[in-house]
Amino acid sequence: MRRIPLRGHPARLGLLASTAIAVTAAVAVPFAQASSTTRTMATSQAGPASQAGPASQAGPASQAGPAVQAAGPMQSRAATRAMRGHRGFFRSRCAYSHTANDDPIMFPGQPGVAMEHDFFGNTSTNAGSTTASLLAAGTTSCLAPADTAAYWVPALYQNGAKVTPRLVLAYYRQLGRPNGVVQPMPAGLQMIAGDEKATSAQPLQVASWGCGVDVTTDKPVVPPASTPPAACPSGHHLVLAINFPDCWDGHTLTGAMQTNVAYSVRGRCPAGYPVAIPALHLGVQYPISTGTGIELSTGPGQLGSVFTAHADFVNSWTQQVLERLTASCDDTGRRCGTVGAANQPLGVRRR
Repeated sequence: MRRIPLRGHPARLGLLASTAIAVTAAVAVPFAQASSTTRTMATSQAGPASQAGPASQAGPASQAGPAVQAAGPMQSRAATRAMRGHRGFFRSRCAYSHTANDDPIMFPGQPGVAMEHDFFGNTSTNAGSTTASLLAAGTTSCLAPADTAAYWVPALYQNGAKVTPRLVLAYYRQLGRPNGVVQPMPAGLQMIAGDEKATSAQPLQVASWGCGVDVTTDKPVVPPASTPPAACPSGHHLVLAINFPDCWDGHTLTGAMQTNVAYSVRGRCPAGYPVAIPALHLGVQYPISTGTGIELSTGPGQLGSVFTAHADFVNSWTQQVLERLTASCDDTGRRCGTVGAANQPLGVRRR
């Protein structure tokens, strides 16, 4: 089958050089314990339902909570020190929902045209989804009923067989910003993270593979890497980690152009992106313990490199709950943990 053009856009090309520099300077990002791509390489920006904005740059920054670890060898001593403070976060635990060749951000209203994706969160997500339709559906695979947001990643195959993911842990992090700075994501915000057209390794601060963390030490079981590990230790599973930009331009919701959001650098948002939002980190867990023979969907009926890891997000949370969690966790330095069935954190810990 001939491969169709996927989410490429000229605006992204000019961002690659500045992004690589920004990502290198950024503070290292966590690698979720657990249970993306025409996106801009190393810089991945994003955005959902609205328009399109400025150009993004930079790369993720600090760390996020108990089940999160530091991102391996690229982390400096300064980054380590930075991650010790301002670690407020909350996380949403969402089971796998469904698989479809749909992408409401890049191919709205065009069912079956996109690469094969695995969806989490809002169970109604399809090619025709809008923020309004997602909110109206109100159904979710997440533990927190208020998290009716849509999350999706490219489908994963091993030795030609589809591997259904178990779940995703979605961390919403303070990420190195002072208390009182982080603002809630606006309703309808769309974001894309990672580069679906990448032909070589993306920065580990954007996309990485691993085996989760050791719950006794909060450290990665294996160092995060650009390719899946050959084997995970007994009791651990393959995890794909994706980090989204954490600075918004303040007016553009639509993410198809991947210019409405950007990564912070050392906790500061770049020019043109004045609004600090929670740093969204996805840790997708698969029920396999070896990364050999792994391929990702690259188009309808097409499989390709693990370097094309990416993720998409549409904010269709119950907005009042999202605002409360952001204010009480991300903006106060509290490590709130998983949000439960009552839309309240199951355990709050001071940093």
